[in-house]
Amino acid sequence: MKFLNVKKPLLGLAASLSLVTLTACDGLSTSQISASADDPVLAEPAVGDLWSAELSEFSDQTFGDGTEEYNDAYGLMKVTAVSDNQVVVITEMGAWPQSASSIAELNGDLAQITWDESEEITVNRADIPGLVEKGYILASRRLEE
Repeated sequence: MKFLNVKKPLLGLAASLSLVTLTACDGLSTSQISASADDPVLAEPAVGDLWSAELSEFSDQTFGDGTEEYNDAYGLMKVTAVSDNQVVVITEMGAWPQSASSIAELNGDLAQITWDESEEITVNRADIPGLVEKGYILASRRLEE
């Protein structure tokens, strides 16, 4: 069982997020606050890209706080391989019970993220726009090389 790390939400984060491009600090490239059908990071995925997503929609693991399982768990996924037709991602070890916290984490410094390399998840590239439309992929970020 994979336990949900219940993290304290960041204060002041707006509940409804619109498409905004930010210039990140500390050597990070621009990132998208919310994904859209024309998101260039999702249109041309690359190894190392990060996605904020509904992990419970992609992972076979269960998420909870040790006493209760959660139906929806949000967190980060990292692209580990890309082919013409598929993208392979892994999830972070922890997750959030709300999507806005996952998006805020994506745009943070990422220093505390631990990746679960034991479960590789294959996503068909053709399915990515639909996953965005359904709200399963929330935002993306490409780090500078």
